Amino acid sequence: MQRLSAAAAALVLIVVALTFSIASSATADTTWSSPVSIDHPGDMFGDISCTSSSFCMAVDDEGNALSYNGTAWSSPTSIDPSVLLTSVSCTSSSFCMAVDDEGNALSYNGTAWSSPTSIDPSVFLDSISCTNSNFCMAVDNAGNALSYNGTTWSSAKIDSSINGPIVISCTNSNFCMSVDIAGVAQSYDGTAWSSITKIDPSFPLTSVSCTSSSFCMAVDNAGNALSYNGTAWSSLTSVESSTIFSVSCTSSSFCMALGVFGAQSYNGTTWSSPTSIHSWVAAPTSVSCTSSSFCMALGVFGQAQTYSDTPTSQKTTLDAVKVKGSAIIGRTVTLTIAGNGFSGLPKITSNEAGTVAVVLRDTGTLLTVKVRVRALSATGEHTFTIRLANGRSCKINYSVKQI
Repeated sequence: MQRLSAAAAALVLIVVALTFSIASSATADTTWSSPVSIDHPGDMFGDISCTSSSFCMAVDDEGNALSYNGTAWSSPTSIDPSVLLTSVSCTSSSFCMAVDDEGNALSYNGTAWSSPTSIDPSVFLDSISCTNSNFCMAVDNAGNALSYNGTTWSSAKIDSSINGPIVISCTNSNFCMSVDIAGVAQSYDGTAWSSITKIDPSFPLTSVSCTSSSFCMAVDNAGNALSYNGTAWSSLTSVESSTIFSVSCTSSSFCMALGVFGAQSYNGTTWSSPTSIHSWVAAPTSVSCTSSSFCMALGVFGQAQTYSDTPTSQKTTLDAVKVKGSAIIGRTVTLTIAGNGFSGLPKITSNEAGTVAVVLRDTGTLLTVKVRVRALSATGEHTFTIRLANGRSCKINYSVKQI
């Protein structure tokens, strides 16, 4: 999957949200998890790439990378300080390549990230797609494509008419497809790029995902999708009534698209209706799927959601096991609660009247909670109730002290 940059997506999202008043409550579809906050507050995600249900890599607009191991997300790691990382592509848990808005590329070897390397000086790199550690193709907002052979980068002008975002998807070193904001597509055959073909007469294309040289799916900012069969592109099919930010396909019979009104899947013939999976603060901007039973979606403001067909009986048990710190009468303090199965910044209430608890960060196994205790509260042991958006809840005791 590739899609427009986080900054562009966020701008569209904000405008559309104000216009359509997106619902503030999550969920309906039990195959999607609730949003989990994984990045620093205020940071916006740029892109995500997954290679399996046990490995994903995400990058954000502050130069951070975060990895997923099948159970939990790592903390943000600064790899390109204060720079917008626009796109990332991984081929395994030991190889990823990311690009930024200053023309730099960075590689990941399974342990650490390289320093930024300038490959397209002073130009905004929009998108990258890798098929193995010896082949990547990146595109910029000036109509250039840059290929990587495992050692060096080379550049070629592919669209002299464009001055804006281009996105790309490759399946091997002999096939790539790019689409752009002018509604045109171009393919790469391993040697040269084709001439541009107008495939969307009225709207900017926002994302494209290819699984072979005979199947690609592209989406636009008016809620349309169109497919490529190896020879020609289909006509537009309306998938939802507003912007689609991202699409990811694993075969010609499965794609997942994320738009303003939620997620919709493609079964090889038709698209499902949009399923609301997010709130306004967690509105998706990017998705990466590895099979028809696993996708990971990123929210524009630092959240992640998982799509999985895992039976309910196998899902992580919700449990709070330890509170670090104590609440203080008449003050506001920050506590942490360790446990399992947390998601979606759960609501926390106390059995002590007047106590207010707000979750600031949720990693899935650790909650960071701001707690305010009123001046007349009693010292001693009290009880928090932690409740998820789906109604599941657990309890844990905490202490209140007087200082």
